[in-house]
Amino acid sequence: LVITGAADASSDAVRDAVVSLGLGLRRLQRRTASLEDVFLTFADAQT
Repeated sequence: LVITGAADASSDAVRDAVVSLGLGLRRLQRRTASLEDVFLTFADAQT
């Protein structure tokens, strides 16, 4: 699940909703670039 918006506010809202529903949350983190993303971006810039 990818959520866009203000990072802190979005994270807080998701965390609070998960808690209020009594669900488990495995991970909540900001999106980071994968090594593949870095290489593909570099390759696109070279062409």
